[in-house]
Amino acid sequence: LHLPSPFRGYHENALPLAVAALLFEISRANEKIQDHLLEIERLVLTSTNLDQMVNQLQKEIPDRFGIPNVKLCLIKGSDHFMEDRLRQRYNGNLYETIKFIGQETVDSWFKSGLKPILRSEIEDSEMFGLEEEDVKSEALIPIVAQDVMVGAIAFGSPNPFHFHEGLGTEFLERMADKIAISINNILLIDQLKDQLVANPA
Repeated sequence: LHLPSPFRGYHENALPLAVAALLFEISRANEKIQDHLLEIERLVLTSTNLDQMVNQLQKEIPDRFGIPNVKLCLIKGSDHFMEDRLRQRYNGNLYETIKFIGQETVDSWFKSGLKPILRSEIEDSEMFGLEEEDVKSEALIPIVAQDVMVGAIAFGSPNPFHFHEGLGTEFLERMADKIAISINNILLIDQLKDQLVANPA
């Protein structure tokens, strides 16, 4: 019997136990990921402004998933996210929180459509640039609202193989979906506040 790694070295009779133990560990790891993801989603969906939401992401993702670099990118001129309106709302502090990207940048990143981009063993990060010299692998997940791409969330790691082609991105895509919902909610709240100021009872 030729046992494939990681089971090489096990006696044939012990193999079922080894498989069961491995599946149990995978199940426990997935449960832990789900718990972390649910907590991040809760924080994102209860955020009342963009600063708060992005700060939560930049704190919780490194702590819970060991991914030290997180950046939210929004597309300039998007129907849903007007840069001038956001800049006015956040009094010039927005650029410390969010990176605005042009449509030409989006087209160059997502040449194969709205699919996650994963890069490993990189020397220069296209997403984080020179500001984060320790980024050796990165992921870019599109943020889609009402069937329109309005931005992306970028993750960067000093581990050159943390992100790589073939890596499952279901959890990251799910997080991006919740971020889209949160941003829509935040802008709706801002709009309602403006209306209340303009038309007080």
